Amino acid sequence: MSAKEYWKIDNNKIQTSHIIAGMDDLKNFSFEVIRLKDIYSYEEVLKINAFYDGKEYGSRISKVSKLDTEIVSLGDIGINLSRVEYIELSNLIKNNYYNLEPQEREAIENNISDRTVEAVVGFYRDYIQEKQIEQRDGFYNIPVEDFKREFNDSSFKRYNMSDIKEALKIRGYIKCNAGRNDLAIKVDGVNHRYISFDAQKLGV
Repeated sequence: MSAKEYWKIDNNKIQTSHIIAGMDDLKNFSFEVIRLKDIYSYEEVLKINAFYDGKEYGSRISKVSKLDTEIVSLGDIGINLSRVEYIELSNLIKNNYYNLEPQEREAIENNISDRTVEAVVGFYRDYIQEKQIEQRDGFYNIPVEDFKREFNDSSFKRYNMSDIKEALKIRGYIKCNAGRNDLAIKVDGVNHRYISFDAQKLGV
């Protein structure tokens, strides 16, 4: 008796994305898999776009080294599979990893939602106005330690702060040095690190 097959991939060619479709009782599920590479750190992640009955259900980002454990987070966006179905999906993706042509990015995406980013932006917009931080060359600069303190005292502390800063960078809310999630600014001849919010994006 042959082993049960759960998933099939569209082809074995090298291309920018691949489609994985479910077989038999999984036929309503499909996934688009994309390989992303940070042009500065060379770090790679996989972006998995999920579909059910052709309807987009959202996406998840994972490092390939953590794919077996992180792929189950597809359940958080309504893709409910059994443990073995997740594992077989992960194995198929890893087995075809080098058939995915890396897409270069200045910043790698993560799993922080747009709604969460907007809430964080609103939180720091209020902080900037409350502390009357002056605009400098189109940016509001919050010292990294102050940003960290306010973050840890807020409801956002349940998130990884590095992921939040990365999400702010990806969406253009903060200006950063290459390969970093903060900005070095020289003050009195000494470099200090800031989270530098774009005033135009903030709307203040």
